[in-house]
Amino acid sequence: MNSARIVLNPRQDLTAEQARDARARAWVYVFQCWREKQNAAGMTSTNGNDPERRSDEIRAKTRIP
Repeated sequence: MNSARIVLNPRQDLTAEQARDARARAWVYVFQCWREKQNAAGMTSTNGNDPERRSDEIRAKTRIP
């Protein structure tokens, strides 16, 4: 589907504040779904800064045989 073909007519009965709130609710939903998907996949962090994982890596590196 080509995005140039999508035409949206703005609703005239919405105030700017209502439109802003609707966009905010949509983003909350998107991030909630994303977070649930990450949790279902067993991921705890997306940037590698998970404190528990980092402490395990440090312990593994400093272990004395």
